[in-house]
Amino acid sequence: MERGLSGARWREAYAEAMEGATAARWEGVRAARDADAAAHAAALRGADAGERLRRDLRERLDEDWWRNPRAAPLLAGLLAAGALPPAPGDTTPAPGDAARALVARLEGKPA
Repeated sequence: MERGLSGARWREAYAEAMEGATAARWEGVRAARDADAAAHAAALRGADAGERLRRDLRERLDEDWWRNPRAAPLLAGLLAAGALPPAPGDTTPAPGDAARALVARLEGKPA
């Protein structure tokens, strides 16, 4: 049984976890040794959330949404909620769930 931070099973589990976190497939070497994977995944999720918010604001308030007086209460509500609404049809697991599944796979346990 392979354990630790190397080996084919580890690389496969890591690639699957990165795919779950970023919704992109990480092939071979790209997935093998990404030292700051959590930060990269968080940055990609943040960029995705920002783009979804921008599109939503454009749909609701028009192309120049930042000039629309209705934008302030809408953005204040999102800020007060502390999170953006999930994307429609989003089935991506929460980061904590993905991390627990990765640890379980690395330990050879069912996820």
